Amino acid sequence: MLINGGSKTMQPPVPEDIRNILNQLRDQLQEIREELQRLWFHLPTPENLLYQRGFSVIASNPHEFLLLPPGGTRLEIDRYYRLLRRYSFRLFLRDVIRFKDKLELQRLLHYCSPAKANRYLQALVELSIVRPLGDGTFAYLANPAVSSFGDTLEWFVAETLSREFRIPSCWGLSVTGLGQGGDFDVIGALAGKLVYIETKASPPKNLHMDVVQGFIRRVRQLRPELAILLVDTHLRMEDKINKMVRVAFREVRPSATDFESATVARGVFRMGPGLYTCNSKPAIHKNLRLCIRDFLSLETGCDGKDIAH
Repeated sequence: MLINGGSKTMQPPVPEDIRNILNQLRDQLQEIREELQRLWFHLPTPENLLYQRGFSVIASNPHEFLLLPPGGTRLEIDRYYRLLRRYSFRLFLRDVIRFKDKLELQRLLHYCSPAKANRYLQALVELSIVRPLGDGTFAYLANPAVSSFGDTLEWFVAETLSREFRIPSCWGLSVTGLGQGGDFDVIGALAGKLVYIETKASPPKNLHMDVVQGFIRRVRQLRPELAILLVDTHLRMEDKINKMVRVAFREVRPSATDFESATVARGVFRMGPGLYTCNSKPAIHKNLRLCIRDFLSLETGCDGKDIAH
C-alpha cells in the first residue's frame, strides 16, 4: 500500500507464527555462535597456546609492510608462494624493494642472470606487482610502504608451516605480559606444542651479538618447546651464528654443561634441547622439516630438559 504520493510503502505485519520462528532461529544462531567460540578457545592454535601461558596477543598477521600481489586472489598467492620457495627469487625481490622507485633490468642482476631476472620480472608483471613502461623500466604497483624483505619473509615462513606441515601459524605477533621484547616473528602450534621461529633476511655478516641475545631472551620468556633461528642464506652458519648462539646460551644458562650441540644436517644444527639454527640451503621447507623431525625424535629422550629452564 502506497502513502504520501508513493514515497513510502506500508509493509504488511509479520504473522505471529513466522515471528516466533524467526526468534527461535535467532536464539539458535546465538547458541551456535557461543558453542563455536567455546570450541575455538580449546583448539591448539598459536594464540590459544600463548594465552594458556599467561600471555595476551595484541596484534598478529600484520599486512602493513608485506610485499604481496595487489589482487590477492588464491591463485595469485599460490603462485607467489611457489616462487618464494626459490632462494634466487627471494634475493631478486630484495633488489625489487631496494630499487622500486626506478626498476630496470640492470639493477636486478646482483643475484641472478639476465635470463632469470627477465623470467622473474615477467612473473611479477603477471602478478600485477610491476608494470612495464615500454622504455625498459617498470612501475612498482604493490604496497608502497614496503622498505625491506623482513616482514614478507615472516609471512612466507608462516605459510610454509601451514602449507607444508599443517601447523597452524601466525606471524608478526605482539605479545603482552613480557618485560621487554614482546615481538615474535613466527609462532606455530605443533601437536599442542609451541613453536617459535626467528627469521633473519640479512646475511650472517650483518647479524650481531645483540640480535642473537635478543632471540635467546625471547626464547626464555616465551618458553616454547621448539625454537628455531632461521637465517635466509646459503652461507655457512658455523663460522659466526652458531658461535654467538653458544655464547648467548651460556649467558642465560652458565651451568648448562650437560648438552652439546650437534649437526643435524648440512646447514641445520641442534644448539640445545629444542633449540635449533638453520640456513635456507637447499630450501627453507626442507631445513624446517629436518628441525621438526629431529625435535620430535628426541622429545622423549631429553629427560624434560629444555632451553627455558
